[in-house]
Amino acid sequence: MSATTVKTLVNQPYKYGFITDIESDTIPKGLSEDVVRLISAKKNEPEFMLEFRLKAYRHWLKMTEPTWPHVHYPAIDYQNIIYYSAPKQQKEKLGSLDEVDPTLLETFEKLGIPLSEQKRLSNVAVDAIFDSVSIGTTFKEKLAKDGVIFCSISEALQEHPELVKKYLGSVVPTADNYFAALNAAVFSDGSFVFIPKGVKCPMELSTYFRINNGDTGQFERTLIIAEDGASVSYLEGCHPAGEQVLTRHGWRNIESLQAGDRVYDHNGKLQKVRAAMVRHHKGEMITVRPVSRYNEFKLTPEHPVYAIKRQDVAVKRQQQKENWLPEVDTKKLLKTEPQWLKADELEKGDFILVPKLTRPDSSAFSDAELELLGYYLAEGSTYFNQANRQYTNQLSFGLHEKELVNRACQLITEVTGRPAYVTEQPDRNGAGVSFYSQQYSDWFTEHCGKGATNKKLSPALMELSPSKTKIFLDAYLAGDGNVHQRDNSCLVRYSTASESLAQQVQMLLNKLDIYAWVQTREGGESKFSNQSDRIINRQTLYQIGYTEEKKWDMVRETETHFIVPIREINREPYDDLVFNIDVDSTHSYLVRGFAVHNCTAPMYDSNQLHAAVVELVALDNAEIKYSTVQNWYAGDENGKGGIYNFVTKRGLCKGVNSKISWTQVETGSAITWKYPSCVLVGDNSVGEFYSIALTNNKQQADTGTKMIHIGKNTRSTIISKGISAGNSQNSYRGLVKMGPNAKGARNYSQCDSMLIGDNAEANTFPYIQVDNNTAKVEHEASTSKIGEDQLFYFAQRGISEENAVSLLVSGFCKDVLNELPMEFASEADKLLSLKLEGAVG
Repeated sequence: MSATTVKTLVNQPYKYGFITDIESDTIPKGLSEDVVRLISAKKNEPEFMLEFRLKAYRHWLKMTEPTWPHVHYPAIDYQNIIYYSAPKQQKEKLGSLDEVDPTLLETFEKLGIPLSEQKRLSNVAVDAIFDSVSIGTTFKEKLAKDGVIFCSISEALQEHPELVKKYLGSVVPTADNYFAALNAAVFSDGSFVFIPKGVKCPMELSTYFRINNGDTGQFERTLIIAEDGASVSYLEGCHPAGEQVLTRHGWRNIESLQAGDRVYDHNGKLQKVRAAMVRHHKGEMITVRPVSRYNEFKLTPEHPVYAIKRQDVAVKRQQQKENWLPEVDTKKLLKTEPQWLKADELEKGDFILVPKLTRPDSSAFSDAELELLGYYLAEGSTYFNQANRQYTNQLSFGLHEKELVNRACQLITEVTGRPAYVTEQPDRNGAGVSFYSQQYSDWFTEHCGKGATNKKLSPALMELSPSKTKIFLDAYLAGDGNVHQRDNSCLVRYSTASESLAQQVQMLLNKLDIYAWVQTREGGESKFSNQSDRIINRQTLYQIGYTEEKKWDMVRETETHFIVPIREINREPYDDLVFNIDVDSTHSYLVRGFAVHNCTAPMYDSNQLHAAVVELVALDNAEIKYSTVQNWYAGDENGKGGIYNFVTKRGLCKGVNSKISWTQVETGSAITWKYPSCVLVGDNSVGEFYSIALTNNKQQADTGTKMIHIGKNTRSTIISKGISAGNSQNSYRGLVKMGPNAKGARNYSQCDSMLIGDNAEANTFPYIQVDNNTAKVEHEASTSKIGEDQLFYFAQRGISEENAVSLLVSGFCKDVLNELPMEFASEADKLLSLKLEGAVG
């Protein structure tokens, strides 16, 4: 690999280094018993909490900072750190996010964490922590209906002190290690989660951390308890295979989309796909059927849809007939701001939105060319005539359509310069207009396809300006459609045997401010006519239609959207793969024309000292999955600045059949020193650890896990992927311990390292202790380097060195990325790409 490529890959700038200018309540630097008491007093904590802190502080004073990790850094001056800094709020206790200082909300918006939007999206609950305090938690009330408690540690100490007292320090004691003791003494906030017996948490729980004050450390504390049979699960919004998304030039199956593809968003604008994702879903699948049955779509219950509730725009007067939907106030409907609502919240009669697509302004064709293409699309064919050895292009009309026949002859001469020949066939009541040209045979095929079922518009035709689109569609309608004039309206219909063409015509009409429906007439054997017994095999026919001059329409229209009522909502069990895409900017896309959200992905930012503690407790048959995507500031290319990320994370599988799974992607911080671990006490309990650690420049990482098997038939899995670039060093350190009573215990460990460049370092430090001869431990390790032969292989296929490295890294990490919740996998993939992107040379 060239030195230029390596340099480019490892020198990506950190883009979240801004500072929020906001008034703060900050205590002076330094740590003493008085500071510990002051923190507790500021948070108005119960007496037991002050005792907990003081006990930890006194332990910490007797301890020595450990030096055994394979990392090197200057001594930390613990008296030169601010241990409490909080943004000043107008109210001591906030009732909702609406009361949060707008400056704080703007900060999280900059980080890619739109809390105001998260408040509306019903698939994720968020606790946002700024310096030393939580500034807001979303969906607390909604979760509380299921008995789930999700709040800051500070609030939990006020509202649920008995739970905090019972579990705090039960997994990570105050004297566990140097940094855990420091955290226990000075932590000022964090997240608290309690899931009661038998409850499956109905949404994803997330916490975002931001250190704003340059001299402030962050010492958050997270405590999660899952009682018997409870679980914390991540529910991402997804669609089954076969659902179709609107792209620039037509519809495509969601499972075929890839990063870099362009799709329409909920505003009708084109956005780039950042990542495509897949997972298994077992549960309910919802079908939303709008006015146009063809445009019905399926999605998982938690997936957000751009919608308006009928009850919010209903006329207040009593309905006249039973089972009628409430009457709608159209003026109110047109003024109402749509919201992102879970599919599970939608009902018959609610409204979903179709955006008006961005109107291109291409004039790649003359008016005559477009008219000729329109006639070909309707009734045209092209083939090689074996008899005269020429390419024949033919347009077919009815004998009565003499004006169209004459117009087609004129267009052929004008556009192609070739003579046109008319052939009448009275027995078939038809007339054909033909001319010979291979050039125009290719032209017709390129722009409109060939064969009735394979007709499809070229990208150039999909990019037409509205005025050009109208010329093209008018000719198509004249050749293969009909207009039916009624008393007070006019019905317009196009017909085609090509499904792809039907979808594209619906899109083109959208760009003309026309909402069109699609109907399907299934093919199969049928009688030729009522006057004939001849049986023919008809093809499936697609009709695209709309009504002009209508006095009233179920579909309302604004300047930017069509507002379409839901005719039916259906639910059915589902057990298969589902798909989702992550989209730039607006995080939305169109499924069969209707706007859905891809669920926003988190971004992480901070700097200075970070010493956190996370405790997980899983009782009988409980399950906790804890995922982290970390992008703390890593310092500059010379190793100056950045976060010291010294974290203690431990899960206690206390109950039988309990399960705790850690999944993490670490791409930031100057020094990372963490070992998320599982203590498997309950019989048949399971611990899992999936990790990606990427280091570059002068970053150092000593990360890994500990799996402590105590109960019988316990199982653990460790999958660790380390990537080292630049002058960084990346070490995996893992302990697998089989206790004397851990009969039948099993562990599988796989530790792989990848080197990029000649100066990076990778190490593996496995520790295995087996005190039971019935236990089984498997350990695999590998170290590889991206070589010239691999890059040459990609170069031969037109792929740049930088993209080749990105592809190799993505493939190397896929085992871990597949374990992440969908939107976290998207963010992780994005972070890895950011670390590896940039021009070569």
